[in-house]
Amino acid sequence: APFDAVLDYLHEHHAAHLTNRTVADALGYHPNYVSELVKRATGLSLHQYLIHVRLTKAVSLLQNTSLPISEVASACGFCDLAYFSGCFKRTFKVNPSKFRNA
Repeated sequence: APFDAVLDYLHEHHAAHLTNRTVADALGYHPNYVSELVKRATGLSLHQYLIHVRLTKAVSLLQNTSLPISEVASACGFCDLAYFSGCFKRTFKVNPSKFRNA
């Protein structure tokens, strides 16, 4: 199903710089179609869903590795540490280092 292909792609390539266009081009769909698939299935925009995927991966890395926070952010597709920390804190109500040490 097209939606499964989009989700699989986002999960496999979450660390890359992704946009509606890059995902659509990789899968042979129109960018608006990709956006609509994600929105209809998750209730989130592609960008919001991608942040969710990246933060879920970050939680796993924080719990299961001793990678520095900056490397966790980078491995999860966040190119800016402050942006990563802000997204993480908004979602989990605690910053990444406090989360790891909790």
